[in-house]
Amino acid sequence: MTERLFPWTLGSLIALAVAVLLVAEFLHIPYYELSPGPTAPVSELISVPASHRHPVHGSLLLVTVYQTHLTTAGYLRAQVSSNVAVYSAAQILGGLPASQLVAQDQAEMSQSQQSAEVAALRRLGYSVPEHGTGVLVAYILSHTPAAKALQVGDTILSIDGQATPTDNQLVAALAQDHPGQSVNLSVQNAKGQDRSVKLTLAKRPGSPSGGFLGIEPLTRDDRFDFPIKIAINAAGIGGPSAGLAFTLGIIDALTGGNLTGRHVMAATGTIDVDGNVGDVGGVAEKTVSVARAGATLFLVPPQEYATARAHAGPHLKVVAVSTLQQALTAIGANGGDLRDIPPPPPAFR
Repeated sequence: MTERLFPWTLGSLIALAVAVLLVAEFLHIPYYELSPGPTAPVSELISVPASHRHPVHGSLLLVTVYQTHLTTAGYLRAQVSSNVAVYSAAQILGGLPASQLVAQDQAEMSQSQQSAEVAALRRLGYSVPEHGTGVLVAYILSHTPAAKALQVGDTILSIDGQATPTDNQLVAALAQDHPGQSVNLSVQNAKGQDRSVKLTLAKRPGSPSGGFLGIEPLTRDDRFDFPIKIAINAAGIGGPSAGLAFTLGIIDALTGGNLTGRHVMAATGTIDVDGNVGDVGGVAEKTVSVARAGATLFLVPPQEYATARAHAGPHLKVVAVSTLQQALTAIGANGGDLRDIPPPPPAFR
């Protein structure tokens, strides 16, 4: 009896083990892995008119990470790898359905490209006028004047009769006001209905003399008049973290092409139209990729400096930058060539 049952039992165990392995290999769980991705010279992705183009010497790298939805087996493998990081789905998605993650990444990339073009051209002294149809209320801080009177999706058309077609014009209008001052807003809701809103400004954090609404402003129907046509081919890359690299690459292409001094350098960080650099994710994994690519300098946002430095190794220098001008200064101080870069306009000093 035992001899007849043993082969069947062994076969059953083998089949069960195979089934478990298959499930572990293909069953996705609510975790994502970030791992070192490829690097690429950003100059290969940027096109400018032949009349403005210069051959680019050296290499400024755009750096990416792989973002992988994990299976059970992948999760277990990630626990023993030193070059990957595991995040919960909630940390990656932030409440967004997984099916919309790619669309969000592409939208952020598109916005990043536009901001990079504006920041680069303005840094080089070009006029890049901005146009909009009002200031969209994208987010409202709690316990602020806006929380009592505005809704997300509202559009501010004017303050005390002064038109605010762009977020910069809104900020400029508020800079003239002071805490405790009452202001009248002309507001349009998401359905296109207009209303007047009166509220009292609070103190601006970090600038107690400035008036404060308590919103995240975005220009509605934002568009720019570009003096030079620039194209960025970022197919397959998502998110906003290439903004700084794009900006530097555009500047390099439009000047002498010698920005990196023929060295290999890399950069990561978001960029806005005023040249401010913002933090990104996956810096540990990006640093590994940059070091493997043989770069000598890696520019990162200040928030990521400690992480990048810890993964840089002995041959890669990491420098924290919070503005485009700081990035250019760091490049010049570490072997780059700024002789073809004009002095910064007042807005970038």
